[in-house]
Amino acid sequence: MDTCLKNIYNLSPIFLQNALLSGFSLFLDRERYGGEYQSYRELLQKNEWSSEEDLTAYQENQLQKLIKHAYDTVPYYKKIFQERKLVPNDIRKITDLQKLPVLTKKDIKGNFNELLSSSFKLGRLKKGHTSGTTGSPLEICYDPSIIFITYAALDRQYQWANASLRRFGDKIAVLRGNVIVPLKRKNPPFWRQNFIHNQLLLSSFHLSKDNLPFYFDKIRQFSPKILDGYPSTLFVLAKYLHNRGEKYPMHAVISSSETLYDFQREMIEDSFQCKMFDYYALAERVVFATECEKHQGHHLCSEYGITEIVDQDNQPVTAGSEGRMIGTSLQNFGMPLIRYVTDDRTAIKPIKCACGRSLPLIED
Repeated sequence: MDTCLKNIYNLSPIFLQNALLSGFSLFLDRERYGGEYQSYRELLQKNEWSSEEDLTAYQENQLQKLIKHAYDTVPYYKKIFQERKLVPNDIRKITDLQKLPVLTKKDIKGNFNELLSSSFKLGRLKKGHTSGTTGSPLEICYDPSIIFITYAALDRQYQWANASLRRFGDKIAVLRGNVIVPLKRKNPPFWRQNFIHNQLLLSSFHLSKDNLPFYFDKIRQFSPKILDGYPSTLFVLAKYLHNRGEKYPMHAVISSSETLYDFQREMIEDSFQCKMFDYYALAERVVFATECEKHQGHHLCSEYGITEIVDQDNQPVTAGSEGRMIGTSLQNFGMPLIRYVTDDRTAIKPIKCACGRSLPLIED
């Protein structure tokens, strides 16, 4: 929400806040589920069971389009290619990416305007920000396509959990970092409702020993199929049930945005009597990875980007070896991030998932 709408929301009575949240979700639906969304959803469904060879072929075909676009319209990359005496045809395979330097947060901050494609008007690009939890916050831009494929990938995660995120879909209780009720509020309700998406939005800032009983009274009344939130917040709810010797069965729990530790998964799954489906995504929109029903790791969305795992010298490591994660978005042509260095470490699993999908698996 923009500042004006936030001020109206904060001053409104609860019933009107629910209506504003529901109406705002309709507005967001246009940029999330309009345009190319359906074509991306069909692409992900088709490729879900593709062979490794077909997935690689898709990535390299998309990579060639991205590289030519970056060379022709992005000053930063034109300069990099000229300095290294490269032309777009020199980058045709995934392994050819090693001919290019990595892109750091410092590089983006120092060359922000030069990284923008001249084929997009700045007003058409969306701006995103990293949280800055592992360093200083970073602003990046992306074109509408990356939003559509992001929500197509998120929808696939929900489908793997046998649930629906879409409009008037399954009931979902959500605990994330949005300020949905005043931080100074001392008494319930600590929640609001998005009627369009059948969501109960619970404040993660008011979880306390005294308030938790109110949360569960509301959750029982709402009777959600899915619980969605940060692992640390979900763990607070699960531990409350555990300490009371209670269970609250759910269909599935979906988590993201933080590392999900084994002790958290164990208690959450026990307290809610269901499996967790954790997904991994970045504000920079270069990597998206989701957990399937076999829970053997996170499947990389190959259509979303190319993921490299490298050592301290930015050289590729063997499958199974831990290293720094580097991502190249295959869909963001507005501000292409090629070989972007993330703050995370992981490893490509040297096994194929028991589900039969060829989408690569990464460790937590």
